[in-house]
Amino acid sequence: MRMTKLLYAGLALGIFLGSCSTLMASRHGDRKSEITKISQSIHIKSNDRADGDVNCFGCSVKVDGNVAGDLAVFGGTAEVNGSVAGDVAVFGGELKMGPGASIAGDVAVFGGKIQRDPSATIGGQTTEFGGGFIFGAGALGILGLILVVLSFVGIVLYLVVYAIAGRPRIEVTTAMVGQQMMTAAVYGMGVAAVGVALILGAAFGLGGSARAIVIVTVALFLLLLALVGNTAVALWLGRLVAKTAGPLGAIAVGALLMILMQFVPIAGSLAHLFFQLVGLGAAALTGLGSSAGWLQQNVFGNTPPPPGAGTPAV
Repeated sequence: MRMTKLLYAGLALGIFLGSCSTLMASRHGDRKSEITKISQSIHIKSNDRADGDVNCFGCSVKVDGNVAGDLAVFGGTAEVNGSVAGDVAVFGGELKMGPGASIAGDVAVFGGKIQRDPSATIGGQTTEFGGGFIFGAGALGILGLILVVLSFVGIVLYLVVYAIAGRPRIEVTTAMVGQQMMTAAVYGMGVAAVGVALILGAAFGLGGSARAIVIVTVALFLLLLALVGNTAVALWLGRLVAKTAGPLGAIAVGALLMILMQFVPIAGSLAHLFFQLVGLGAAALTGLGSSAGWLQQNVFGNTPPPPGAGTPAV
């Protein structure tokens, strides 16, 4: 159960990569021999041949030999010195074509440039959309604009949750985040697993209005836990950076940090996922901030020992 959330994240990533390669491979049909790597560069040597598509996420691809399918690179550089029989798509990187290189299909590069030797050939259409306009720093970059919008929405959302839930509840949840982070993460995985199981069980085992009621109720409950938990995590993170800031300022700083994490490849996404689980578990353990031992008292029937209990007498 502890790996359920990570498995779902991996499944989502696999679906994303698979969908991209499927769209590009519509003309080829055979994807049994495809090569897909995550954060691990691919090198097709001069005497080698890739019989299917080649997909790379958070890494780079160098083709000195032949690729019989399509080539897709996300967040890396594609270097073609040999031949690619299909299309080439590069998102967030550059395409380099050496002397004599050939691409039979279309070429699309988003957020980067095409460096092409005069003797290199492209059989289809070429689309180059990017460079500084998309990924440039400052307010003119589209990603910069997206970051500003997400930051504003996230900060406002967490501040609204703080106002509605009240400072005492958020403080109790924040204390759980800081004092029992790993425990909260484990419980967060459990809550996510139970929620997904209930939703799937209702989807396949119930019918009519009962199915809709169960699914909506469980989804709203998970959303409520996530909102309170994320607000607490934002407050905890903000206090680490802005030690002298008040609760509202700390939440704003923490919310910005949580958004920035998602723009760091692999490590940032994993950290963001971890804090999502921590927030979910902390909110569940405290009963949305009711008390530190709420889950033990009301679900498991255990009463936490009072402070100092069990301390040997001197």
